[in-house]
Amino acid sequence: MASLTRKPNSPYWYCCFTTPDGSRTKRSTKQTNRREAMAVCQEVERAASQSRKSLLTEAQARKVVADIVEYSTGEPMQFYTAAEWLRHWAKGKSEAKSKGTAVRYNGVIEDYIKFLGKRSALNLSHLTVKDVHSYRTKLKKSGLAPNTCNFAVKAISNALNAALKQGLITTNPATAIESLPNEQSEKTPFTKQQIKKLSSVASPDWKLA
Repeated sequence: MASLTRKPNSPYWYCCFTTPDGSRTKRSTKQTNRREAMAVCQEVERAASQSRKSLLTEAQARKVVADIVEYSTGEPMQFYTAAEWLRHWAKGKSEAKSKGTAVRYNGVIEDYIKFLGKRSALNLSHLTVKDVHSYRTKLKKSGLAPNTCNFAVKAISNALNAALKQGLITTNPATAIESLPNEQSEKTPFTKQQIKKLSSVASPDWKLA
């Protein structure tokens, strides 16, 4: 249910409503009159409610809500799919980080979007702990080192933290994923078969060393 609230030192009423994806959010109506603010707020909630009842598609409802909010506040309300936000974040990192780090981040993001498949087209808030955990499991099974797997989760988590700070999502599912322990490599003597194989490909100088 839509409701109104005020922030300290602000003359405007804020509309608290449930977005088409089911999460709660708060936006300024830019209205100082409570009745006018409630009229805007109820219209926003009505559009979102129609979406949840399948009378509107989520995309249609997002547009209706965004149009109403922009009309009443003069500020556009942004919605992102998972793929849109992740790429938006990665692009920002490419401008702020070193080329090597940016390439690594972009590689993780593009691979993760590919892994998500059709889910990458859903609203960003639909990402779950399972979406992140399953991706890390896939990386681990492919033989990647724990550090590499942890870096991938960290990159995704950083992207979602940025979305959280901007109010695009209410929780970051990646924070629920615990890091994999680093595997300490244990030094063991070469077997005769390993020595033979190394000897067959080694240079003459190495053999004489």
